[in-house]
Amino acid sequence: MTAELGGGWAGRFASFDHTPAHAASLGQVHRA
Repeated sequence: MTAELGGGWAGRFASFDHTPAHAASLGQVHRA
């Protein structure tokens, strides 16, 4: 996430669940 969105990415969301909600062959989905 930091490489894609920069160092302050977490501050752009009201909340961010670090536990993946779902996973696929290309990545993971997180609730934000």
